[in-house]
Parts: sequence; structure tokens; C-alpha cells
Amino acid sequence: MRRLFAPLCVFVALVALPTVAAAAPVPFDVMANTSLVKFESEAPVENITGISTEASGKLLVDRAAPTATTGTISIPVASLRTGNTTRDGHLQSADWLDAGKHPNITFAITSVRLDGEGALVNGASGRKGTVTGTLTIKGTAKTVSAPIEVSYLAASEKLKKAYIKGDVVRVKARFDVTLADYGVKAPDHIAGVKVADTVAISVAITAASGE
Repeated sequence: MRRLFAPLCVFVALVALPTVAAAAPVPFDVMANTSLVKFESEAPVENITGISTEASGKLLVDRAAPTATTGTISIPVASLRTGNTTRDGHLQSADWLDAGKHPNITFAITSVRLDGEGALVNGASGRKGTVTGTLTIKGTAKTVSAPIEVSYLAASEKLKKAYIKGDVVRVKARFDVTLADYGVKAPDHIAGVKVADTVAISVAITAASGE
């Protein structure tokens, strides 16, 4: 009887393993108050920095298979602030980002690659990789790839005390955008002088599962 029972236990264990690995992705909501999107224009006579703290969106994350992550992040054009209200108005106008017709800048994830293998580890920070997705600005969509750093925290009492429910994923990325590629053209008298042709985008997104 014991000889029959032991193989049966091994068989059951092997069958159960794929079930654990194939856990369903969990939705994580982007937290605007702890996320930051920033652009930097470095031109010969002026540097301009703009920020938004109103990012939104949802990520679908399987902790056991993080490279299968998908999702979309959205930034309202009207939320961009450069420290100059007149310049902010120009930025949102039809000549620039055209917030009236195209109110949001979006990034839709299509693939994720991470260094190393395996699941996201609780407390581990700065796991490096690359994210690829579709960046849409002013109605023009283009494929963009960027280096990323990913951190993960499992739900805890400490997070609850910080008013954060569920697990947390933190993603940082940085990439360059050529304005002309998205139909954004500065007036001739400031193009390349006060406004750079290419701007650097940096993103620090925090998303929580809310469970």
C-alpha cells in the first residue's frame, strides 16, 4: 500500500505545480499622488522642466510571470506644469500639444523584458529591464522602448499605515522623444534655441492592487 501511495503523492504534486505558476494577472491601479512624470528640454539659451502628478491607468501584473505585464498609463496634457503659466498655456494650445483635441498622452505596454528570471520578490528594488509600448502624443502613435527599474512590495501593515492597500509595484523609466515625430513643432524663432528638438522623459509610477 505504501509503495502505491508514494507515487500517487508525487503525481499530485507535479500536477499542482503548473496551477501555481499560472496565477491570473492582478490589476494594479496607478496612484497619482505618488507618481511623477517629468519632461526636460535643454536648449542653448533655456532649460525647461515640466511635471505632471496626475498620471492614471491600470497595470495587469502576474507576480510569478512579471514579463507578461500589460497596461496603459495616461497623463492629462492640462496637468503639465512648467513653473510659468503663460508657457503652460502655450504648451496646451493647438500649436503645441493641443489639449482640446488630444487631452491625454498615453503609453500602452506591449512587452516587458527583465534581467534575471522568476517572480517579483517582495522587498526587492531596482530590478532592471526594458519596456516596449505605444506612446501616443497629439494623436500620433509610435513604438518606444525604454530601460526600466522595477520594485515590488507585498501588502503589509506598514503599507496600510501609509494609506496604501494591497501589493505595490514601482516602475521607473527614462527615454527621449523627438517632438517633430509627434507633429509638435516649435515656432522658428525659438526652435532649437529656447526649446530643444528632443526632450527627455522620466517616469516614476507607483501602482497598488488595492486588495
